[in-house]
Amino acid sequence: NIALQNIQARTRAPLIWMVANINNFLLLNTSNRSEAAVGYTTADGDSCGSISPIAGVSKKFILEWLNYYHTENSMTEEFDALKHILNQQPTAELKPLSENQSDEKDLMSYDLLNTIETCFVRDKMGPNSIKE
Repeated sequence: NIALQNIQARTRAPLIWMVANINNFLLLNTSNRSEAAVGYTTADGDSCGSISPIAGVSKKFILEWLNYYHTENSMTEEFDALKHILNQQPTAELKPLSENQSDEKDLMSYDLLNTIETCFVRDKMGPNSIKE
């Protein structure tokens, strides 16, 4: 199943690159720090692009910032699309819809992921210490 999901992600890249090149667009990479920390990324999938604007930002921070931004600007109709996005669970969208795939279900909660990352990077703890 994972191999098939990776193939699906990789087959998207050539088409996306083609559309970007035809239109002289810049292709942005959508992978973030939380996904990269645990290898939840597919080469030529979400790691495909010329620039990675959110590579150093955690998924939790991105979601909190989007919620804040939506709350501060919710009076305008332009932000209806953002409300729709925020009401969805982040997902790689690689499994059949019937499986209700979500990133947190595949990995772990973003809170736990951020805690592990903080213990490892900031506190320089090893896996055994973090596990305790």
